Amino acid sequence: DGDGLGVRVRDNGRGIDATLPQKAKSYGLLGIRERAQTLGGTASIFSPAEGGTVVEIVIPVASYRSEKAEA
Repeated sequence: DGDGLGVRVRDNGRGIDATLPQKAKSYGLLGIRERAQTLGGTASIFSPAEGGTVVEIVIPVASYRSEKAEA
């Protein structure tokens, strides 16, 4: 829509098993969410019913455009 940058990555693997414990030293999925939030955006990571995994990231860009125009 011109206000945000969206990225969607999907695979056709087994998906994410939410019942498995997370690795203590692994920050992969958490890191994706935190980086998106740092930029004022969101990250959604899920396994759809048909299988696989989907990672969707949306970052608002309007504020970055106005900052660049002011500089």
